[in-house]
Amino acid sequence: MGSTNTLDDRLLHRLQNFTTRHTSHHRPVALVTSGGTAADLELNAVRFIDNFSTGLRGACAVEQFLKRGYAVVHLKRLGSVSPFGRIVEDVVSSGDGGRITFESLGELFDCDGRQDASGSGIDLDFDDAEFPPHNTSPGDNKRQDGGGKSTDPWLYSSENSQENDQDFDGTHRSSYSKSKRRYGELSLNPRLTHSHVLQTTLRSYKNIVQQGLLITITFRTVDEYLQKLQECCEALKTCDSLGLVYLACAVSDFYIPVEKRAVHKIQSRDYGLTSSEQSGANNHVGEDNTLTLTLYPVPKVIPTLRKEWCPSAFVISFKLETDASILRQKSVLAMERNGVHLVIGNELKTRYEKVFILSRAEVAHVINQTMGDDESSLTSKSHTHDTNDFPGDYKLTEVTNSNATNNTSNGSVDALEDATIEHVVRHHFYYISTQVDENNPNLSSVELFVRTASEANKQHQSRLQASYRQLQREKLKARMLELAWNITGSALGMAISYGIARMLQQRQQLAG
Repeated sequence: MGSTNTLDDRLLHRLQNFTTRHTSHHRPVALVTSGGTAADLELNAVRFIDNFSTGLRGACAVEQFLKRGYAVVHLKRLGSVSPFGRIVEDVVSSGDGGRITFESLGELFDCDGRQDASGSGIDLDFDDAEFPPHNTSPGDNKRQDGGGKSTDPWLYSSENSQENDQDFDGTHRSSYSKSKRRYGELSLNPRLTHSHVLQTTLRSYKNIVQQGLLITITFRTVDEYLQKLQECCEALKTCDSLGLVYLACAVSDFYIPVEKRAVHKIQSRDYGLTSSEQSGANNHVGEDNTLTLTLYPVPKVIPTLRKEWCPSAFVISFKLETDASILRQKSVLAMERNGVHLVIGNELKTRYEKVFILSRAEVAHVINQTMGDDESSLTSKSHTHDTNDFPGDYKLTEVTNSNATNNTSNGSVDALEDATIEHVVRHHFYYISTQVDENNPNLSSVELFVRTASEANKQHQSRLQASYRQLQREKLKARMLELAWNITGSALGMAISYGIARMLQQRQQLAG
């Protein structure tokens, strides 16, 4: 397609094949959105309005859904936190908040070379105590000598060469390790090569890729997000009740529509300059060099999503507020006006410690009964209790992370998201078991489920056959083109040969 705000035909084809294939195998499919949206102020964008969302919660949710057997379409902000990649980055960066610094790179390629009994220079008996603390600053990753002097983490400085030949415990590096340093070769730190976290993560991701369980689609602006969200939801329509939409993206509330944006960069002062193109009437730099912008509300698409794009999918929306009372009121409004099935609320200061899940009271009652003793298995990660000061139609469940000691700790976010997704999945499976066909209310949920999978299988087989026919046409076209070139080459060769023969014949005649 010509526009950069739409998915290209090839990705659309993949997305549709993805949903039909997994639905035909009775696998639930989750669409997870994450990160924040940027609102450009100009068409040739230099300035834009953004928010602080990193996409961490959405990335954790993708991992949790995959862990529970879902196939996932991940619609994420370009450059935001990636599932599995965040774990690898954390290991590589020595726990420095996922940021790779000069010091962490030095530690990454710094083989400590502790000698074992065989003198191999690498101690394979790793202890957590030997690794840098998980929440240390970049400077803390540097090794220090006895006097507290920081040494070069890259171990290439000539003044540190003698110091670095001796380790903390006084043992010397092997001759092999020292020779590699002498010639400037890199040696990967055993902390990384023998990290069980890294190995488990990479194996899990490899398995997911081989099974085709994850598709990632990126966006940057709010316009691009809304367009791609529609495309993804319409592809999810095939899944019927097996589809789940997890709207964790922090969507902008205000933006400037394309037709009202300035064409070029908004000037910082009123220089009295003129442009050959209309610069837009939405911005005005005053005489005191203050900028006045008119922002417009971003269209609310959740009602359209529920009614048109994927009406049978299970939809979860998010609310983030700084006031607990406003958060509860807006959560109820979201349930009533948008028709979503769950609302997950966060307060800004405690968003990494607890969340509030608003659901229908009758559904929450059944879910709590079915959890039974299994709920105790969540108490090691979270505590759940109900808040009953809500209208009779709704019930609020507070999920609290008991391990949340640091608001920026990935471990606490993982535990909280694990407990949250557990509640979401239970509600989704209950929704699947109670789903009815409005056109045929006598059809049981099992029959409806089987029919959905059967229809998806037919669509999937049809798409496979269409792809096969397209491939055959392309192969035939390639063969015809090759044959045409061969005929053309042969004809050209014969013409050249005939021309040369005629020329030689004429020269012989003239010579005779």
